[in-house]
Amino acid sequence: MIGVVYISFLIIIFVLKSYVNYITIFHEKGDIMLICGAQLYNPVTMHYDNFDVRIQKNTISDLQPWEQSTPEENETILPLHGAFLYPGFIDSHCHLMGTGEKYLSPSLLGIRSEQTLKQILQNQLCLQQSIVLRGWDEEKLGFVPNRHFLDALPLEYPVVLVRKCGHIATVNTVAVQLLHLYTLDGIDGTSIKEGVVRETALVKMKKMLPQNVSLESNYIVEGAKRFLRHGVTSVHSEDWNPSRLECFFQSNPLHIPCRLFEKVSIQNIEELTYWIQHKSEIQHKIASSFIHTDRMIKIYMDGSVCGETAYLSTPYLKSHQNGVCYHSVETLRQMILLANQNNLQVCIHTIGDKALENVLKSFAANPFSFLRHRIIHAQFASRKQILDIQDKQLELSIQPCFYRADLETVTKILDPFYLQDNGYPFKSYVEHDLLFSLSTDSPVESENPFHNIAYAEEFMSRKKAFYAYTVAGARQVFQEKVLGMIAVGYTADFFVLNKDLFKMTKKELVSTIPNKVFLDGKEMIGDIHAKTI
Repeated sequence: MIGVVYISFLIIIFVLKSYVNYITIFHEKGDIMLICGAQLYNPVTMHYDNFDVRIQKNTISDLQPWEQSTPEENETILPLHGAFLYPGFIDSHCHLMGTGEKYLSPSLLGIRSEQTLKQILQNQLCLQQSIVLRGWDEEKLGFVPNRHFLDALPLEYPVVLVRKCGHIATVNTVAVQLLHLYTLDGIDGTSIKEGVVRETALVKMKKMLPQNVSLESNYIVEGAKRFLRHGVTSVHSEDWNPSRLECFFQSNPLHIPCRLFEKVSIQNIEELTYWIQHKSEIQHKIASSFIHTDRMIKIYMDGSVCGETAYLSTPYLKSHQNGVCYHSVETLRQMILLANQNNLQVCIHTIGDKALENVLKSFAANPFSFLRHRIIHAQFASRKQILDIQDKQLELSIQPCFYRADLETVTKILDPFYLQDNGYPFKSYVEHDLLFSLSTDSPVESENPFHNIAYAEEFMSRKKAFYAYTVAGARQVFQEKVLGMIAVGYTADFFVLNKDLFKMTKKELVSTIPNKVFLDGKEMIGDIHAKTI
């Protein structure tokens, strides 16, 4: 009798082990899966639903009340009782390549001493014969690392150091000579004597730098991994102008662990015309279904407020200048008209209220609201301008994290009454029910959406912020019927928490890390069976 029981026990163990192995293999494929027992958050109703979720291939095929689902043959069962499911975050404005670069090359973010900066530069020259690094901030560093500082170091190779905001850079004499930068002197306050390159001059200088497709690939993939770890399954990024995008994808069938909606950087009418003529051909070369490049363009209208180049209606206290404006109203109007004629969504970097005024004038005759044109940042705006945005049905992509990040600097460089009346009007955007999404502008700020939501609570409810980070972000890239929700017919992009996101304290919120992240129906981050990234 004991022998029979023992043999039966071995058979049961063998069957269970075989079943677990089978489940593991099938789980990796992600073809059919039933997730049971989790509470599903709906950002539209702002409530939880007690549904089991069935995934077939990459799509949510069915939702049934708890314990009413009948497992199908060969279906993976994933019990998540007590857990919470949320649609994947969608960061509506970032720089994916810059985010990856922040982690794969030395970052100057947070550097607070001259000695530390010197050591980083010397270490980097041991690895390569040119240096392009980003992240310095004169408020933290205590000085601007200009040409005189760089030339005092024993550096025989070109050095380019980009400020945290991405709108100002410093260079050494070797870089000046190698790139013939004297032709940029005076543009938007650029001083080659000081080795300080600003705004449109910096754009021109970046085009002179050689393109390293291999490095770009590494940066893009690493950036995607960093976002995905925080539950961000889609990003609207800006990484290339038309020619560099074309060069990148000519010989690079890139596969990345997130959905990339690329805003192609456009500087003038000629560049826009080139993109219109070649965008279909370039998109056709892109093998990955996760990469979309043919709908959005990005235009810069001004600079950054902490770099004192955002175009304001009042002068900065130190420089007595109003900032930098990239385009006249008429030029921008022509670019918008051409984009409208070719069904392109225009995303305009606009930080200052004076820049915003010109943008609104440019849209006066041709808003084409069905294209969902978008203002990126919108950090300064008057009440009249907010009403005009509402009237024109222009959409916004805002970064609440900037308020706290900028506060120490802007209180020193701006008139306090102007700042109070016009600065960071995110609460007014909520009150006027403007169409806006949330984003981080990473690597300028952290790619972590939980940090950004914590900052957003100064201006809106947590549930409103979550809506702006999901449904609104999907809508702005015309994906509202397939992304941003956990619903039948939607792509299975979501993350799992073991606590209710909306009952966490702020301290708990900022330290939150998803237990699992699903992308396209596959568990990318989670337990030992996940497709690790």
